[in-house]
Amino acid sequence: VDYLVAHGLTTQTEGRCVAIGSRHFLETQRDVSFAAHEENIAALEQAGKTLLYVALEQRPLGLIGLRDSLRPEAQAVLTQLRQGGVRRLVLLTGDRQDKAEVLARELGMDEVYAECPPERKAAVVEQLRARGAKVAFIGDGVNDAPALIAADVGLAMPRGADLARATADIVLLDEHLRTLLTARTLSAGTLDLIRTHFRISTGVNTMVIAGAAFGVLSPVWSALLHNGMTLGVLLNSIAGVNLKSGHLKV
Repeated sequence: VDYLVAHGLTTQTEGRCVAIGSRHFLETQRDVSFAAHEENIAALEQAGKTLLYVALEQRPLGLIGLRDSLRPEAQAVLTQLRQGGVRRLVLLTGDRQDKAEVLARELGMDEVYAECPPERKAAVVEQLRARGAKVAFIGDGVNDAPALIAADVGLAMPRGADLARATADIVLLDEHLRTLLTARTLSAGTLDLIRTHFRISTGVNTMVIAGAAFGVLSPVWSALLHNGMTLGVLLNSIAGVNLKSGHLKV
């Protein structure tokens, strides 16, 4: 199979060439016209379908109508992300503008960029970062790979395309979107743990050094306090961050 990212693919079956992809791909690069099937195309698009065009040996063969369905947890997860401090939710999609806008309104997105090829998705991510935003991009397709690389944090779903999982910084281990909330909470808790340990170790070591310098602490007590603090920090690090009932316990 020869795959052209965001456009389509070609392959051989029984010695004949089959091409599947966007209309633009088949008409401009494979020289296959679907003009005779405008009525069927319009009917499928009005029904909200995303179309794949199929050609066999330079002749139209068929249309495949795909319908997207929202994950049942999507809206609740996005709401919780916003409540957790995420300031802007942006939808990047290869779908047509009208379909993308309907989806964005349903999900409560702040911005929507439709009909985006892979390079456009990455460009939008770069633009957001240039404005000072910290960008986390979630995707699962081959078309998402450039944006996953461009983002501050790229997250891929476990059943996503191999390229998406290879280029992401984080691969979620559960297909359920609530895993995203867990990953964010766990990351924030880990950073809090690091900062807490840094403050403790800096404070205790400063007091130990000052006490030893002014003769308040003997060498034995200085060593005990320093090593005891080090062991305490290590043990607390091993305990790590626990998630119970959706609340963070450090």
